[in-house]
Amino acid sequence: MLPSRDELLAKVADLAEPPLAFEAQWDGDTGGWGIALAAVLRAGPGFRGHVLAFLRGGGDSRLFNGQVPPWPEARLAAEVGAELAERFGVPFYFPSPDHPEDDCPDWVDRERGSPCRRCGILLLQRDACPWRGVCYYCHLAEEKEKKEAAWTPEERAGPRCNICGDPAKATRRESWMCPSCLERYEDYQCSRCGGWVRIAKTEPHTDVCSDCDLRARLDAVPVEQREAIRAAIAEGGGLAALRVARAHFGWTLHDTMAAVRELSK
Repeated sequence: MLPSRDELLAKVADLAEPPLAFEAQWDGDTGGWGIALAAVLRAGPGFRGHVLAFLRGGGDSRLFNGQVPPWPEARLAAEVGAELAERFGVPFYFPSPDHPEDDCPDWVDRERGSPCRRCGILLLQRDACPWRGVCYYCHLAEEKEKKEAAWTPEERAGPRCNICGDPAKATRRESWMCPSCLERYEDYQCSRCGGWVRIAKTEPHTDVCSDCDLRARLDAVPVEQREAIRAAIAEGGGLAALRVARAHFGWTLHDTMAAVRELSK
């Protein structure tokens, strides 16, 4: 859950010195996209970023179920960043407020950035970047346009595959699918919750869905360990709880993050 505006504004009390600027930058990990809202402080002859909060409004599943855009973390970062900048009389720098992008330069390197030729956000890409000159969001849009240019008018106007977006030819359980995805994916019903799961045929699986498997593993964890993680969530947030959970569980990072999200509910 995102922190409140007041909670974020209170973070400036931890600053040891007046900031030179505030910035918001996208970052992604196995939990999905989020935004680091930071104050830029002087450090000797250079600069350092003091992160006030890492904002995440949910996982990447939001992209597939239509919850984003707009991104709630981006709206909150823009609102709070602008208010802090006005309070301190310094700039607020948010190079990609509309969509995730991790190739934007930091505030101190902004003069080295070049605008995306399509949407105009500042980029500082590696020379070997395959889509150099455009951000990844615009690169995907261009690739989609190239692919759709080869479709017939009937295919462009017709239904799309719920998995890949290509022209769909048939349905499975009321879900439109293209011939390729019909061949690649299978459906099974979870024996525990009864929900349906669609999975690639090459992926091994049991007769339960991933959510039920996680809950079963958590049920096997001693109550005191689960309560210790819930206490860490309440006192220090997700990152503090993740450290406690890693120490108790010994699971992979991905599974531990999923467990912390489940215990946060």
